[in-house]
Amino acid sequence: MVEHYAIGFDIGTGSTGFAGVDPNGKLVRMRGKNVYGVYRFKGGEAAADRRGFRTTRRRIKRRKWRLRF
Repeated sequence: MVEHYAIGFDIGTGSTGFAGVDPNGKLVRMRGKNVYGVYRFKGGEAAADRRGFRTTRRRIKRRKWRLRF
């Protein structure tokens, strides 16, 4: 017998969650466990930090280009 179910994802900035549910909205069980979970990860860098690195890289590149003349 084929059991129908759906998997839902919640993708956020600091974590990703998932859950498996049947057509009635109840959690699906596989291998004796409910199908749900979460994965947490480090938060992203601030945009200002990345922008600072990018600006420095571009400034050095432009200076090298000007010094070639």
